[in-house]
Amino acid sequence: MAAWLICVLPEVKPDELTAFAAEVSPGLDRGALFAHDPLNSRQISLQNIFQAVLIGADGKQRPIGMRSALADAEPEMRAAKGWHYSRDGLTDPRVLDVWWQVERGRPGAVKAVQAAAKKNPEVGTLLTAVTAALTERQGALVAKPADLATLEDLEALAAEAEGIELKPAAERIKALIKDPALKDELKARSIYRQCQTMLAAKKPKDQQAGREGLTQLAAKMANTVYGKRAAAAKP
Repeated sequence: MAAWLICVLPEVKPDELTAFAAEVSPGLDRGALFAHDPLNSRQISLQNIFQAVLIGADGKQRPIGMRSALADAEPEMRAAKGWHYSRDGLTDPRVLDVWWQVERGRPGAVKAVQAAAKKNPEVGTLLTAVTAALTERQGALVAKPADLATLEDLEALAAEAEGIELKPAAERIKALIKDPALKDELKARSIYRQCQTMLAAKKPKDQQAGREGLTQLAAKMANTVYGKRAAAAKP
């Protein structure tokens, strides 16, 4: 079914996630996404890690039971419109594994598909489906308003499509980065990201600097997207 398992941890650092995934369940990192949340935005207790949230196709979130997660999520998964990329015509288990890496946006997956397409007909079929889907997404995004959300969606598309040329998307990204109307938004985003890096650091001094940076960002750039995110955070 069209669904992802996302594991978010407040205590496991980014460079430790792969090893943690292998320790929890060998192979889990191939099927699930792992992330580190240095702010622990959901205030997860380190003595009680069994918390589950279902994110529906509409983007809305609701808590579900950890022990009944599959049963609670099944209706939503069955109602999903489908995958991002078609897997029609794919039967080789190795190609299906590659398809899954592309489907979940694993870095470098599309580039690997492009490189292998000439050697395997099924990979060529996958590349055709992926290229068509990415091109369709590009057309919709390029036509969207000139704001930060559009820029970030285009940046995400470009990163996911690495290996496939999406010239209109690349040109729109360059134009938005230079747009004077987005100057403050981009400055706030840069500061926010720097704070996140400091929060994820091992030294308490750096972590404290990250918290203080978020506080200052929230106060000085309150009208920006990332200024509001900083204000909503609980350092």
